[in-house]
Amino acid sequence: MSLSRPDAKSAQLVNTRTQRALAVGLMAGKPWRCIAAIAWLSACDSGAPVGADKFPTPVASVQAVAPKESTATATAAAALAKAKAATQEQALKVLNPKGTASYSGPTGTVSGVVTMSGDAPPTLDKVLAKIPKGRCEGARSMYGRLFREGEGRTLGDVLVAVTKFKGYIPVKSDTVHLRPADCAYQSRTIGMTFGQVLSVQSAGKDSYIPQLIGVSSPALLVALPRGKAIELLLPRPGSFGLIDNTHSYIYADVVVLRYATFDVTGLDGRFDIGELPPGELTVSAYLPVTGQSVQQTVTVKAGANSEISFSLAFEESKWREHQDTEGRRFRQR
Repeated sequence: MSLSRPDAKSAQLVNTRTQRALAVGLMAGKPWRCIAAIAWLSACDSGAPVGADKFPTPVASVQAVAPKESTATATAAAALAKAKAATQEQALKVLNPKGTASYSGPTGTVSGVVTMSGDAPPTLDKVLAKIPKGRCEGARSMYGRLFREGEGRTLGDVLVAVTKFKGYIPVKSDTVHLRPADCAYQSRTIGMTFGQVLSVQSAGKDSYIPQLIGVSSPALLVALPRGKAIELLLPRPGSFGLIDNTHSYIYADVVVLRYATFDVTGLDGRFDIGELPPGELTVSAYLPVTGQSVQQTVTVKAGANSEISFSLAFEESKWREHQDTEGRRFRQR
């Protein structure tokens, strides 16, 4: 089945078989293996069980292939809306199983910076070889090395999270926005709270066909240039890989958490996490591409900011013992 006639202002539904034929050799002749997803941080003291490994039955992203082209968009939208409602209902049971009222007391803030020490990030030659010469410079700077550093070795793409607080803190938005441009996602780590939707909208001249490794879907959606955003659902807390089927070098780690108190660093290495209940809390920093994590205990005071810093140490020799030469934690089968 071929692609439906494009609507210049909307994302189109693509049959999986046709999409694969358009994927510019992404999977041609290569045996892919899928590394099992590894959940990261434990739940906070909002009532969610610490270290729980049992979740409600997952609800996968649903995009129904309509029998008639004229009704495809409406049918897909209805199916997605139904799946979103079911996923968000499941998420509420996981995030707030006791039905606790949202925390409304005094709050404080934790902020700081993450840096890297040790060896410089290795160049990923296999990735660079896939990026077209003369264009896609954003992809070269995003994916050309194992991890991204800023001035003074500040570290980008680090997920920083605060846990061990009392009370339930809901998410501020139901959606996490991803705006790929210049052949790259804007981050190599995407943090989400279970129940949020990942919205992908092309911000450049390219089309994108994002796919979550570890999440089954009967069909894939295309984010067209100047088109509307497409939406992806995450069926459970845990870790996933996000690839793009039109750019074989694009990759991001998606970490779905059971709480909303986190931030992801940019190249300046900074994070800022606010609206935290006062008390002795745990702050953790995690770099998915190397699997490194560190944590500190901090005392948060009402109306005050607690400034802390993290430093990770990278040893290239140890990384090469267990390396993935393209810097990916997840792969397709």
